[in-house]
Amino acid sequence: MKLGKIRLVRIGIEASGKGVASSAITTECLCYDPEPKRDDNYIPREAAFGLAGTMKGCRGPSTGKITIRRHLTGNGSTGLSAADTVLLQACGMLLSTLKFTPETDIADQKTITIDCWRDGHKERLTGCMGTWSMEAEAGKPVMMTYELSGKYEDLGDEDTPTASVDKTLPFKGASATFTIDGKGIGINKFTLAANNPVVMREDIAAAGGFLYFFIGAGRNYKAIADPEVEPVATWDPSAISEAGTEAALSIIVKDATTKLTIAAAACEILPTNVGVRGETLIWDALNIQINATTKDAEMSMESAAV
Repeated sequence: MKLGKIRLVRIGIEASGKGVASSAITTECLCYDPEPKRDDNYIPREAAFGLAGTMKGCRGPSTGKITIRRHLTGNGSTGLSAADTVLLQACGMLLSTLKFTPETDIADQKTITIDCWRDGHKERLTGCMGTWSMEAEAGKPVMMTYELSGKYEDLGDEDTPTASVDKTLPFKGASATFTIDGKGIGINKFTLAANNPVVMREDIAAAGGFLYFFIGAGRNYKAIADPEVEPVATWDPSAISEAGTEAALSIIVKDATTKLTIAAAACEILPTNVGVRGETLIWDALNIQINATTKDAEMSMESAAV
C-alpha cells in the first residue's frame, strides 16, 4: 500500500512561551505528504450606497493548518519516537515519564513550532496545537494522524535540509490485543481518536489579535472497531449497549522492542449495527465512547519494553 512521499518536517516545543517560535526546532518528523494550508484571513468590505463593487478589504488573523500522517514508531527502547512524543504533547497530552494522559489546564498544555519545506520553499506555524487519531489494521503499520492549527508565517525560499535516515520499523497490527470488559475480541482494525476542540487564544493586545491555539473543553475520545459476531451467550455488545454499562478498554500494540498500552476505565458501547467483512459476520463500526471518571482520566497511553 503506497501512502505517498515521505517528507521532512521539523518540530519543537515552545519553551520560551506559547506562540513564541521555539529556538530548538530540531526534532525531525518524517511523514507522508504534509501540506500546510493557510486559512482565509481576508475580511471583505462591501461598498456603501451609491458605489459599485467593493472596497479594499482587511486582513484578519494569519492562521494555518497542517496534517501530519506518519507511522507510529518507538525509540528503540522503552519510549515512543521523539517526533510522536512532541506531537502527542501538542495534541493536549501530558507526559509523565513514559505515560501520556489528557490535560485540561491551558497552563500545562504544550504548543509547538513546525517548519515544513516543499520544493525549495519553507513555511512555519507557531503556537500550534491540535488533535490526533490512531489507525491499526491487521498486519499493517499503525498510522498516526495529527491535525494541527497555528499562526502562519511564510518564511520564503529555503532548501529542504538533509534528514537523518530513520530505520526504526513502526508498530504493527500484529501480536496486538483489543480487550473490553475483560473480553478479548477478534478484530481486523480499530481507530482511536481524541476529537479535541482546537481553540484560538484571542488577545486584542497581541499582534494579529491572537496568541496561540489551545485545547478547549469538550474533547471526545472514541474507539471504533469491527469485532466478529460471537454467540450472544458469549458476548452481546447490543445488550451491553442497551444497558448503558461502562467497562474498561485495553489496547496493546508493539514493535520489536517497545509496547504501547492504551487504557480507559469507563467505556460504553453505543448502539450497534451488524455487517459483514468478506464472509465474516461482524459488529460493523462498533463505536466505543470513552468517558471521564475524574478530571483528565478518560484514558492513558504508556510505553514500556516488550
